[in-house]
Amino acid sequence: MNKMERMADGTFKVWVKNPAVKGRANTELLSYLKHITGKTVSIISGEKSKNKRIEFEGSKEEFISKLENILMTEEQTPETDRNKF
Repeated sequence: MNKMERMADGTFKVWVKNPAVKGRANTELLSYLKHITGKTVSIISGEKSKNKRIEFEGSKEEFISKLENILMTEEQTPETDRNKF
């Protein structure tokens, strides 16, 4: 299970279970974000870094709103379920 958190500076931190080997973590990140938002997402910088900048179709407000909705749903999930990877 992937995990996401909103940071104090407004950015999002996402943990994926695949290792950062041969682009597997990036592929999983993009797939996870597309699943959550329904939008095509691509990495525009940071492909080999933990810090990434992404590009997506649609408005920033709509994209962030969908991420925040997932965070609210995760907060209602019991802690023991959220931490299983």
